[in-house]
Amino acid sequence: MVKRSVTAQDVAIRAGVSRAVVSRTLSNNGCVAEKTRQKVLHAAQELGYQVNMLAQSLNRQRSLLIGVITAGQTDPYRSQLLEDLVRSIQSQNYQALLCDIQTPQDLATTLTKLTQFRVSGVIVTSGHPSAELVSECVKLAIPVVVINRSTPLPQVDEISSDNIQGAKLAINYLKKMGCHNLQFLGIQNGTYSAQIRQAAWQSIEPTTPLMAPVSSYEGGVQAARTALQNGLNFDGLWCANDLLACGFADCARFEFNLKLAQDFYLVGFDDIPSTHFASYQLTTLRQDTNQIAVLALRRLNERAAAISIKKRIDKVDVQLIIRNS
Repeated sequence: MVKRSVTAQDVAIRAGVSRAVVSRTLSNNGCVAEKTRQKVLHAAQELGYQVNMLAQSLNRQRSLLIGVITAGQTDPYRSQLLEDLVRSIQSQNYQALLCDIQTPQDLATTLTKLTQFRVSGVIVTSGHPSAELVSECVKLAIPVVVINRSTPLPQVDEISSDNIQGAKLAINYLKKMGCHNLQFLGIQNGTYSAQIRQAAWQSIEPTTPLMAPVSSYEGGVQAARTALQNGLNFDGLWCANDLLACGFADCARFEFNLKLAQDFYLVGFDDIPSTHFASYQLTTLRQDTNQIAVLALRRLNERAAAISIKKRIDKVDVQLIIRNS
């Protein structure tokens, strides 16, 4: 004999309350006296009742899922951001639906997922997400927030670290260290953030930047080999991210016998875990991923309440972390 599933009505009978009170208690939606709430929770625990999230989503036309769009999870900064986003999402009684977009096929699959699962909102974290995906979400009245990128769509909120502030902090630090010939290491076909950092640098220090072929550690190594083969012609270098800085530092030290904080000063961006290592002790700019995540959920909730409100563009402060590079 198949055991009958416990229903909300069973909980109501056990607790001696109405079905509506059970619904308000278990959904945290509405006013319920604390004594009554405890009775309902105790009854639900005794009966082993589990909230039917699918049924709730059908009633609300939206699930308790937040889509989180990324493009690769190996980057240390993005991993930290995703960790903070998931924590923030769960603190609001939602769950994260992680979608990794690498190919056009992934895009089609992701669009299907977002609609089939009736997501309550979408957070885009990848450097080059498809504009088609963001536009489609807007058409479906799904609140969208993009992180560390820009979009012309009027109903999509933007949150990014203050890259202009970061450029000023990096330049001021290098000059304070006595540097006179400053240089920037950017990325060919870089992300929105990398491009903004480069533009901010050049608005203050109008020099032709060095360019890494890719945004990884290996990109930093290759950039160092190219830049240093004819000698060192700068004494202060700011890199678009920490991975580039670490690769550049290792190549400079081990292939060209240069010493950080002696032959030249080096500043990164992100404050990834490896920058703390004794072998680097990299001076860098820390992005507040926790504040970005909290703000992303706040913006989604605000837009869910009023989908057509004016677009918000938020800049989150960065912090200069001084070490020994």
